[in-house]
Amino acid sequence: MTSLSAVRDAVKARLDGQAIAGLNVNDTWPNEIYFPSGGGCACIVNVVGVQYGQVFGASDRSVVNIELHLFVVLAGGMPNAQDNLDPYISNTGAQSVLQAFRADPYLGSTVYYCLPPSEVRDYGVKEIGPPGREVWLLGAIIPLEIHVGA
Repeated sequence: MTSLSAVRDAVKARLDGQAIAGLNVNDTWPNEIYFPSGGGCACIVNVVGVQYGQVFGASDRSVVNIELHLFVVLAGGMPNAQDNLDPYISNTGAQSVLQAFRADPYLGSTVYYCLPPSEVRDYGVKEIGPPGREVWLLGAIIPLEIHVGA
């Protein structure tokens, strides 16, 4: 199977290669979340599960479930934060994370197939960070189902 690191790297490369304005992508959970200058959106690639040999009975294929956690700062109030996050979770547009995966479902030939994302969930205020250093951010999650070969 393609390694989990390679899958995370391919997801990050897909978003970096799409050159989405104001998006800072991390392929692992960072110690601190950094936002591009002027605000922008932070994206964290989080592996939430792997199902080995589960694709249509093919023992040589597995499914990697990933959640893309997107965050923006609450500076300027909640309406401003929502206006900042919405283009990244929109179904279309130059800043659409969903559209980036529809444009290349093979993630540069790294994976067998990435199902085009079709939902955004858990849109709301999140408390993020280690104890004593928590910050409040507006966030949402885009789930990805990625099929990988042996």
